[in-house]
Amino acid sequence: MSRKHQFVIMISCGLIASCLGLVANIAGLFFTPIANELNIGRGEVAASLTIYNLVMALTAMISLKLVQRYGLKRITTTGVVLMVVSTLALSQCNSILTIDVFNALRGIGAGLVGVVTVTSLINHWFIKSRATIVSVVMGSSGIVGALASPVMSVIIEQTSWRMGYIVAGLLMLVLCLPSL
Repeated sequence: MSRKHQFVIMISCGLIASCLGLVANIAGLFFTPIANELNIGRGEVAASLTIYNLVMALTAMISLKLVQRYGLKRITTTGVVLMVVSTLALSQCNSILTIDVFNALRGIGAGLVGVVTVTSLINHWFIKSRATIVSVVMGSSGIVGALASPVMSVIIEQTSWRMGYIVAGLLMLVLCLPSL
């Protein structure tokens, strides 16, 4: 396997780990602290993740058309910026409405760089072992989620959920930098 192929796998893992592993796989850690601080129900906070997932799925449906029209680099950059900035912005939210808005923006970013775009990228670069490579890349979200969960749990418990979002946003940036 060439260095270019290895690089494609690496950036694909970073993108998927960011939009799934550092969002969906650790979202539950934030529900109780946010609900307690904002004096709302956990269900309202959990619904914000539903908004993220819905917007991500809707954006993913048009992501390839956007890539064809504007280019992979521009779409990837836009998606990464939306994910990172909105995750960092979540640390400043004081109402569920702003949390919903930033999760929607994060969902747009994840839809642009997530499953459809990464799978298309892999299909472009690989002929043999496509299914294996897609499995490895998608598995990276679970690995990152499993590694980040206990770390984020400690960060949230010892500092705050706000610092948790800052750390998550910075981790996203680190994981996505190679793709930029």
